Amino acid sequence: MICKYCGADNNENRRICKGCGRNLYDEQAVHDGGGGQPEYNDIPVPKKKKNIILWSCIGAGTAAVLAIVVAVVFLFKNINGNGYTAKLAEAAKYYSEMDYDSAIKIYMEAIDQNPDKPDAYIKLVNIYISLNDIAKAQQIALQGYDKTKDERLQELINNLFDAESVSGESMEITVNTEIIENIAGGSHESYTENYGAAVTTQENGYIKVSYGSFRALFYYSLNSVDKNTNKLLADASPEYVIISSPEILINNYSGYLSRTTLQELFKNTIQVNMVDGVLCATAQYLNCSISIQCNEGGEVTSAAPYIKITPDYISVDNSNGLNGVATGTIKKSTDGTVLADVHLTVRAGADMKTGTVVAETDTDEKGNYTLNLSEGKYTVCVSKTGYKDQYFNIVVNKGMTMPGQDYAMTSDSSASEGIKLVVEWGNEPADVDLHIQGQTPLGTYISVFGYGQRNLTAYENGKVVAKLEENVTTSNGQEIITIMPEYIDGTYAVHVHDQTNRNSSTSSVLSNSGAVLKIYLPGETTPNIYNIPADTPGTCWYPCNIVKGKLNQPGTSSVMRFSTIG
Repeated sequence: MICKYCGADNNENRRICKGCGRNLYDEQAVHDGGGGQPEYNDIPVPKKKKNIILWSCIGAGTAAVLAIVVAVVFLFKNINGNGYTAKLAEAAKYYSEMDYDSAIKIYMEAIDQNPDKPDAYIKLVNIYISLNDIAKAQQIALQGYDKTKDERLQELINNLFDAESVSGESMEITVNTEIIENIAGGSHESYTENYGAAVTTQENGYIKVSYGSFRALFYYSLNSVDKNTNKLLADASPEYVIISSPEILINNYSGYLSRTTLQELFKNTIQVNMVDGVLCATAQYLNCSISIQCNEGGEVTSAAPYIKITPDYISVDNSNGLNGVATGTIKKSTDGTVLADVHLTVRAGADMKTGTVVAETDTDEKGNYTLNLSEGKYTVCVSKTGYKDQYFNIVVNKGMTMPGQDYAMTSDSSASEGIKLVVEWGNEPADVDLHIQGQTPLGTYISVFGYGQRNLTAYENGKVVAKLEENVTTSNGQEIITIMPEYIDGTYAVHVHDQTNRNSSTSSVLSNSGAVLKIYLPGETTPNIYNIPADTPGTCWYPCNIVKGKLNQPGTSSVMRFSTIG
């Protein structure tokens, strides 16, 4: 009997674990079977099968049958030996022999093999508890609960953190916004005042500075040095900052953060990308780009991850050639006509609805705008009488003009009645198509998408059911589909297709496009947001269904897949 608390291997007749002294069986699962031995009503006992030997098989036939039986048994043993249960037993054996390193290794292999099963997490947590490595036990418990939602892991988390909460996601994990704001808006002079005297060295073409006891390294360009005094200029701002301890950035950090938690903390899309040769989860937050070392799924699993903060500094001076130009057209979502005199307010970073305004302009009589900005991502707020304030993202590359960054505005009346779906993505792939298909309340099948310019509008009895408001095929797009008010009670599947790589069976370009789906339900001014899973092969993303005006997510196996349309 393997103890679920410490992993020790006990004789099947024992009730108390020889390793930790706890009950091996739940009280309600144990009762006397009449012979002094416990019975387990919740454990199915396989029935013995009689071996039927066909004595009529003789000679070569008998030999062939025996060969097949031996082969099947051998194959079964090999498959079973590599299975999840076999790994748990192997790890428990190592643990009973006090070979903790081998036990940990095998439990980790079991987790990699079946990340949705709780047993290996539980046993691994208890190993780390027995080794008095509480920080690692906390990390594994949080990771296991995030994957499995198992009640036993809830209890372990509760005990490990000595808190009432049983969910790692609901603990008081917060971002240290004061630190980020200081980095985003500070200077060499202010850092010295806040953190202490500066120690300056030169490293890899940068000026590296540490301030007092503050556990971070600030990297400045060589141009930040006063040529007369050979000291940093008082108003110099760092190119980037390396945080040496995660607790500086994230309060109550315990060694594990899921991708969902990161998105909630930074209130933004998480991109998984390489930063300085390290795989990181990156988000825009408070006018900074924040990158934290992660695994391929965007989960932070290290007790001391690599953390890089890069401030978004904005300048309207293009004399150094480092700026770029973004242009586009603002239109009506209903009929595509242009909108003049729309006021554009620009903030640094993607999806930044608050913070310092770095530029403003208005559309001309043809609905066109032009913005001169330094390289980076920006959020544009568009305002006009008769329309609610709306937001979209733009991208600027230095020394380049980035055209076609358009937006379709929805009026207050239409936004409050129908359902509006908006998909946004980055530079690649060039052509992404938003697609809905399903049945109206009367059972009419509809399909609306932009590929081939064929199915832009769906009708029922001559009336518009849904229509494609915006169809972009040249990157950095925003595609919009509106479902009309009288048809919102239908049943519709929502897909996002990569038309650029539609014939590929291996592409992950769509997954790494940073695609975001926003759905505005009737009467709601705040969208429901879906972020595409990163580093996952597939040319079709299936984020959700709309069923009678409500959003339902599909099974996890359907999130990314290969599909063509058009």
